Amino acid sequence: MIKKAKNIVFGKSLQSYFYSVLEEINNQIISPLPQEIIFYSSDVLDEYSDASKFDGKPLGITFLEASNLNKSSKIRKLKEVGDKSLLLSSFYSESINRKIVNKQYYMNLGKTAYKKLNSLTPDHYDVPSFYENLSNRFEILAALCLRLSLELNSNDENEYELKLAELDDKLSYLEKLITKIQKKSDMAA
Repeated sequence: MIKKAKNIVFGKSLQSYFYSVLEEINNQIISPLPQEIIFYSSDVLDEYSDASKFDGKPLGITFLEASNLNKSSKIRKLKEVGDKSLLLSSFYSESINRKIVNKQYYMNLGKTAYKKLNSLTPDHYDVPSFYENLSNRFEILAALCLRLSLELNSNDENEYELKLAELDDKLSYLEKLITKIQKKSDMAA
């Protein structure tokens, strides 16, 4: 569980807080994601920490309309679709449970948006094929963000376990693995 200080988090920025927590969770999985992906996702979490940024036209429509835009606008829109899809399929996944489209729709849309984005701007953070790599590891990253959301919204280990039990039939194998994983230090004991 994430160590919380009575619901008040002290830090330089929300982005650095998300980075440190995601890095801690990432270090617990068997094959951790590259640091650049963790940094990128912490930036996305910071940018969309205000849920009102999800208002507007459906992401599928935005994705389709992006094909008619100039290159710089297309890059911006595809990034928006990929980023929002990542969070809707993970961090904010509870909010889509009552919608017509499901989490898998957003995962597929996000992976596709990042792949198209890679064809327009393949290097990000001086990493070749950054968005292609992000697309290929989308589900792992989404599972990390889901775990982060569950931990942040749980007061203790018991509440976290209860939330996991409620979601059990809705989680993929990968999500179950990442949300229930123990710390490496706990495994050594």
